[in-house]
Amino acid sequence: MPPKRIFHFSAFLLSITLQAQAITASDIVDTVTTAGYSNHLAHLYTHIGESRGFTDGPSPRIPAYQHDLARDYMISNFTAWGYDTWLDPFEFDVNFSYDNDSNSYHYAGCNNVVATKRGYGGTNIYLIIAHYDSVDSGHRNVILGPGADDGASGVAALLEIAEAIKDYIFKDTIVFLACDAEEKDYQGSIHFRDHHISDKPSETNSTTFLKSSIRAVVNLDSIAYDHTNTPYNVAVGRVAGSSQAAFAVGASIEKYTDLSVEYSSGFDESDHISFYNIGLDAVHVIEYDFVNYWGETNFVKNPYYHTDYDAIDSPDYLNLNYAADVTKGIAGAVCDYATPIFPATLNQSISNNTLSIRWFTSPDIEYELYGTTDLTANAWNLITQIDATNDVVDQTVQLDLNTVTGNVFRVLSR
Repeated sequence: MPPKRIFHFSAFLLSITLQAQAITASDIVDTVTTAGYSNHLAHLYTHIGESRGFTDGPSPRIPAYQHDLARDYMISNFTAWGYDTWLDPFEFDVNFSYDNDSNSYHYAGCNNVVATKRGYGGTNIYLIIAHYDSVDSGHRNVILGPGADDGASGVAALLEIAEAIKDYIFKDTIVFLACDAEEKDYQGSIHFRDHHISDKPSETNSTTFLKSSIRAVVNLDSIAYDHTNTPYNVAVGRVAGSSQAAFAVGASIEKYTDLSVEYSSGFDESDHISFYNIGLDAVHVIEYDFVNYWGETNFVKNPYYHTDYDAIDSPDYLNLNYAADVTKGIAGAVCDYATPIFPATLNQSISNNTLSIRWFTSPDIEYELYGTTDLTANAWNLITQIDATNDVVDQTVQLDLNTVTGNVFRVLSR
């Protein structure tokens, strides 16, 4: 199938000069704010006394408290922003032997939330994930776990990034996945992996993705705790071995924010492990003050991890400015990965019988300039092709008015 092409803009021949202005990935990143992030985090039911856990009695155990309200908040927002949004239902059996409970329990009524922005022209897929369930009294030493940091902080980032990029076209496909039942041994991500990723192109569709096209899986889990006396760092962790995704994500974080990135291996206790186990490049972005991997003498571990006080309203706890910065970095990584195709608004001027047509190109995008004298005939003549570059370019094409045919022009990208 030939690559899809995007029609950008038609412009009638003018005798005035118009000012062009480039839109960049930084403009998208700058729309991520602490206020926006905090609003999403609060609407995920992260206050003391709230929970997105499950019932803790006999089987079947089902979603309880504010679990489904948080799910519905995500669905309504993703849908309103124009994403292809769907629920991925599943159930499972699990044994929590590590909590001195030898019983096996059946969990039902679980749902992953999936929101997809389809790419135009590209074949790569980037999976950005977080989990929205919280610990509960069924298998942890808690009564009601609000899970503001673990893991609603990552879900709030998904929502803030999705809102920031909603009006833009991207070359490659972006999938936001909010996993359920991460606290039950990663059951949501395992289900998605086993039912919605395939090695066979013939099995792919709107809800099943080709494994070889998935270039990176970026997991955001626990990104909102940063003690004031520790370095302003964020960790980008891999399970083992090398990871192109880890260093690409880290580079974007440092490019778009003031955060410093620490890299490490051994990060294997969150949803990214499900995708790593089938050979995908999967990384975990997590607060620096979660585990002291680096032997810091002034390390301060998150005091409310897996407790009833992992809440947005616990005093002197979460650093929402820090969380928003991490979110900005990941928004930048999404742009650097998937390549936004910004509107190519044509600006024109005439001087000495020469028509100058100007626009700003997007990185990694090829352009074609067409002209016509008759819009009703839909007969466009190719004037010139512009090769892709690795940066934003202020592109100008000059045409001799004595020879050019056309008084209406358009740009197509691919």
